[in-house]
Amino acid sequence: MKYSESHKVNLIEVISLEKHIVRKYVDRLAICRIDGERLGWEELQEIKSEILGVDVIAIEVYPAHSKVVNLRHTRHLWYGSIITFAVLSCCVHPEFVD
Repeated sequence: MKYSESHKVNLIEVISLEKHIVRKYVDRLAICRIDGERLGWEELQEIKSEILGVDVIAIEVYPAHSKVVNLRHTRHLWYGSIITFAVLSCCVHPEFVD
């Protein structure tokens, strides 16, 4: 499957915000700024909270160099039960978990 086709698999909706376009998939958000500029952490956190909810855990993955596809300034936040399990069981100190 070509990249041009693969980015449509499991796409739920495309959301237009004031400064951003967000493609919501079953397992991730693909976020880019309309003006093409880079995204900051605060922007990602705000968009994640607005679309998925403030209590949802999402992560950003940095792949092996050979697997990088970087066509534009789009950031991907992965979410779902497997992400939540992995983060809570491996990466979060117990005192921070309710």
